[in-house]
This record gives sequence, structure tokens and C-alpha cells, in this order.
Amino acid sequence: MKVLLKRPNEKFEEIEIENTLKAMQSLVNGYIECIPTDISDKLFMVVNEEGKLYDLEPNFYYYTDIIVGNAVFVRVDNNGNWKSISNKQIDEIKKIFW
Repeated sequence: MKVLLKRPNEKFEEIEIENTLKAMQSLVNGYIECIPTDISDKLFMVVNEEGKLYDLEPNFYYYTDIIVGNAVFVRVDNNGNWKSISNKQIDEIKKIFW
């Protein structure tokens, strides 16, 4: 599945991962938290649920909150299953965070 990964102090990176919880946890280095975005329809940001408790490195601001650690952008279908992110969504994310 294609996702967009944003590490602190690095550019966005399009990567292919397995569509599994384990793969997503590996990218955020721990338990996951799925945050809905208003960037695009059914687009979620997946982050480390305990990132602020563990004082992970700041990544970027999202409204009035700061996202710490790695952030993974992924699309979700009507049943809540993760799906590959579209090229249109990638372009929208890059416009907002560039």
C-alpha cells in the first residue's frame, strides 16, 4: 500500500508498506493513533499515540497542535480499512505543508 511518510526535519517520502498494523506501528515506532484530517476526503494521519509522553521530536504544526515523531498519511475506505493514498491527495498534502 502506498503511504506518505513525514519524518521530523525531512521531506515527505512516498513509500510502499504492507497493509498491516505491525507495519504501521513500525513506521511510527509504537502504538498508533489515527487522526482524521480535513485535507482530503477519508485521509488520515497516523502518529505515535504516546509521542508527546516520550518527548518525540517535533515534526510540524497541524492547526493548534504539534505533531511529534513520524507521521504517516493514508486513505481509509468506508469500512475503516487502510488503502493506498492517491496522487491527488499527495499533492494536496504537499501544498499545505510545504
